[in-house]
Amino acid sequence: MKPKLNFWTEDQFKEFLKVVDCDTHKLIFTTLFYTGLRKGELCGLSIDDLNIQKNELHLSHTVKVTSNGFMISTKFKTENSKRVVPIPRWLTPQLEEFLKTKDYPFEYYYRHMNEFLTHYLSLVDLPKIRIHDFRHSYVSMLINKGVDIYTVKEMVGHGNIKTTINTYGDLYPDKRSYVTSLFD
Repeated sequence: MKPKLNFWTEDQFKEFLKVVDCDTHKLIFTTLFYTGLRKGELCGLSIDDLNIQKNELHLSHTVKVTSNGFMISTKFKTENSKRVVPIPRWLTPQLEEFLKTKDYPFEYYYRHMNEFLTHYLSLVDLPKIRIHDFRHSYVSMLINKGVDIYTVKEMVGHGNIKTTINTYGDLYPDKRSYVTSLFD
């Protein structure tokens, strides 16, 4: 049996942001929510990944924790993970300002994101989610806005569309009645 996906709507996310009292934490959660990046992908961002004119992130690195507990910034294992992710126009200036501060400025927060999330969740009456569930929230938003499954696959960097369908297929609305209406 497939595990149930946990995700928030945009309204729930906005409610969550009301209790986040640190601008950097807001930027972390907002970037995760509106890009669908994995935690390591966020932490692997540098100013070189931001295309300001096109409001895009050109992902090139990820951060991983090794077996002995060290964090390393590394290139992606697969070409699918190296991708271009559109970002909201209003988010671009905030990301630019933060990414200019140093190489991989989100990297420091890798080990602390779960603590931040747990703390803020204790202050608000919302369903509990994990950091990775921000990714699920992003995909849910895309699907609810009518984005096709192939584009979703590309945005989240899945190597195979079957992965996207198996993970998120249940979120697509039932199209049988729509197909029936095409022939009326």
